[in-house]
Amino acid sequence: MTDRPDKFQKRFERERAARIEAERLLEKISGELYQSLLETKESQDMLQSAMSSMADGFLLLNANDEVILSNEQIRKIYANRRHIFDTGHSILEEFQELVSHPEYVAVKSGSRPEAYFEIEYVDETIVSVSMASTPEGHLASTHRDITALKKSEIEKRELLVDLMRSQRMEAIGRMSGMIAHDFNNIIAAIQGFAGFLQEDLPEDPALHDMVHRIISATSRAQDLIKQILEHGNQQQASVHQVSLIPVIDDCVDMLLPTLESKVHIDIDAPEKPIWVEGNESRLGQLFTNLLTNSARAIKEKSGSIYIAVEVHEGFEFQDYHPPGSQISPASDSAITVLGNLSYSGNCVVVNILDTGCGMTQIECDRIFEMYFTTRENAIHGGVGMSSVAEVVTEYEGGIQVSSKENIGTIVTVVFPLLKKLNLASDPFKQDNSNTKNQQFDILLVDDDINVGEMVKKMLERSGISVEYLSSSKRAADIITENPFRWKLIVSDQIMPDLKGTDLYLALRDRQIDLPFVICSGKIDTESEMVIRALKIDVIPKPIDKETLLDKVKQYL
Repeated sequence: MTDRPDKFQKRFERERAARIEAERLLEKISGELYQSLLETKESQDMLQSAMSSMADGFLLLNANDEVILSNEQIRKIYANRRHIFDTGHSILEEFQELVSHPEYVAVKSGSRPEAYFEIEYVDETIVSVSMASTPEGHLASTHRDITALKKSEIEKRELLVDLMRSQRMEAIGRMSGMIAHDFNNIIAAIQGFAGFLQEDLPEDPALHDMVHRIISATSRAQDLIKQILEHGNQQQASVHQVSLIPVIDDCVDMLLPTLESKVHIDIDAPEKPIWVEGNESRLGQLFTNLLTNSARAIKEKSGSIYIAVEVHEGFEFQDYHPPGSQISPASDSAITVLGNLSYSGNCVVVNILDTGCGMTQIECDRIFEMYFTTRENAIHGGVGMSSVAEVVTEYEGGIQVSSKENIGTIVTVVFPLLKKLNLASDPFKQDNSNTKNQQFDILLVDDDINVGEMVKKMLERSGISVEYLSSSKRAADIITENPFRWKLIVSDQIMPDLKGTDLYLALRDRQIDLPFVICSGKIDTESEMVIRALKIDVIPKPIDKETLLDKVKQYL
């Protein structure tokens, strides 16, 4: 009997020890499990934090195209369908542009481990997608909105094209300056010898008329060269008082031969002269561009161009309604303005109306941009209106363009009137002072023999004795030998050996200080600085006889 209680006692002790060990193990496992849960939560928090801080959208899908994981950034990229990125949601139906993309299909099928592609939307949004398959068979992808980047690349390319165009225009400007210089010499010879013919011809009206036409043609060519040089920035356009209506008339005369027979052009202007401050060539360029645009807007259909010139005492663009037009600021017209919008003093208002194709507001907003054009396939277009804006701004003017599609366009240009007319400085006035039979001694230096002989004869016919040399280097040597043989040196500027300014500086270095006049149609920046610093007189080419004689008289 005593053996049995001992057996139960031992069994109880074993069970008790097993329970204690089980409790100890359970406590140990619970601690490890708790620690594991804490670490898991910390990892999840770190993952969420990392995903939230990502600049790109992140999406993790299972093989059934169901969302396992996503971040907030992808919801911002696809803001109109945020709900499809909730965990467990299938994107198969609502994200077709992704799941049906050939690159996505290739990665999902296992034929490619990763892929990069772009998704373009009708609203011009562009999303770049980078995706890869994971070892578990999931599909991980990042999404980035690159719309702004793409636009920046396009703008960069456009700026590069504009830069190349600008460099090409600069090169053309330099080349046009060189061509204009040579052309100036040709015109000078034609103009000078034609003048001699005019003086020597017998009293035959027919012959005198032909010579007059030659001289008139050379004057027009001279104006053309001025425009070429000014457009190429080879010389600064002089500013003086200008009679505006003859400038507009010349532009109309130049445009008329180019118009289709169905296009009519009319001008309504006061008979009294209207004077403004500016430059004939620059203003002519402005109105030529505007009239050319009007003619092109009419295209092949019949239509009309109407020019109205008015004088106003004070002017406000916002209160102005162009006469006889269906287009006005009060209607639904497309409008853009530039320059001064109001004037308190007297001003001239020029309206140019056409019945062409018209423009939209978007086109109107960009009309003054360099290289912008509304013409199709206009490779060299888009320069005219930007130069118009430049001239308007330069002469303190204002311009408004109002347009209606399929109705037409009206351009209103305003310039302040000249406050005081100085007849003594009229550029068309000539000095008829008699210089014949007076003796002057001049050394003339010009590498172009035709021009040199013409200027020599021009001076000699006025009673001035002239010695002519075609080499500036030889001239420097001869002058050095005996600088007292001449009272004045008249020199061309652009010559192969020494420029006119270089000849002048070479003589100064040799302590020779003779009066010096330069004749040139083109002067580079460096030479212009020398001329200004040393106050050398300049006569423009082609040489006008009266201008040359007036200048010579100041020194002799």
